[in-house]
Amino acid sequence: MIALLQLFGAALSLLALLTTFVLIFRRIALSRRERRRAKLEAELRPLALELVDGEEPELPNLGAAEARALAAILGRYARKLRGEPRERIAAFFEERGDVQTELGRLRARRASRRAAAAFALGDMGSETAVEPLIRALDDRSRDVRSAAARSLGMLEAEAAVPRLVGSLAGSEVPRAIAGGALLAMGAKAAPNLRSLLDSEEPGVRANAIELLGFTGDASDAERLDAALREDHAIAASRWRELAEVRAAAARAQGRIGTQRAAAGLRAALEDPAPFVRTAAAHALGRIGDRDAFDALARQAAEDEYDPAQAAAQALAAIDPIRAMRLGGGEQASAHLAEAAALAELEPA
Repeated sequence: MIALLQLFGAALSLLALLTTFVLIFRRIALSRRERRRAKLEAELRPLALELVDGEEPELPNLGAAEARALAAILGRYARKLRGEPRERIAAFFEERGDVQTELGRLRARRASRRAAAAFALGDMGSETAVEPLIRALDDRSRDVRSAAARSLGMLEAEAAVPRLVGSLAGSEVPRAIAGGALLAMGAKAAPNLRSLLDSEEPGVRANAIELLGFTGDASDAERLDAALREDHAIAASRWRELAEVRAAAARAQGRIGTQRAAAGLRAALEDPAPFVRTAAAHALGRIGDRDAFDALARQAAEDEYDPAQAAAQALAAIDPIRAMRLGGGEQASAHLAEAAALAELEPA
């Protein structure tokens, strides 16, 4: 028995040693790969700058690794470029056939190759890649879907908006990546986002509304107000989903900042969902609605923690002097006192 335990212990020690060696060799390999990539980029950077400036440099024969390194450099530049410089970047990769090469790799058997191709296509900046990248949002690999979403954002592909919102709502792509891709499109995404406000899926509506708060304008206030007033009396199984729509509408109204939203936001302070009341209070603070002061004071004094804290912050932002008077007494609730303390920090 003791001999067996000793043998087992020796096997575990050997396994631990092998694991350590594997990790060390992997780290060395990754370090070498990173050094090679950095060296390639350093060598290719002058060529990239010439291309962006509109010059016609002598182009060497680039292999796949060199083409991707150059694409990575130009991709970083492309995020800050518009018009002709960006078009030159796309034309360069199209004429060399690199775009078609990566489109072919987008159908590779290995997910890592498909993901690398999807990522590179965004850096290359060719609109030829838009439709294949939209299809890649249905890839079985989350890494491929994420790379495709990121690249569609870089390409500002308006046609991808409905599918990206669906990916966001279904958690098919990390929220930061899908949301970032849509935000990268800016106002271009707004028309397609508006069309999704009629979706039967609450998750799609909520995400579209949230993003409209960043990409929309005052003309969206009426439809956002309608979303904020959606019926509360629904089946318990869908209560949370519909409440998320109302909360998203409140946040969007606060970001857009039109006074036309004030009445609907004041009504939302009575919403049965605490997180909707929280969002409404924050939004009222952002638009500075003085007519909401008394309702916010009640919320700060009587509501549960999150809505009360949001109301306190709104009170301090809307009318610092009244907030200090209201929360300065010994009988003031904790959140009214917080409003007074925050008001003292407000600039005169």
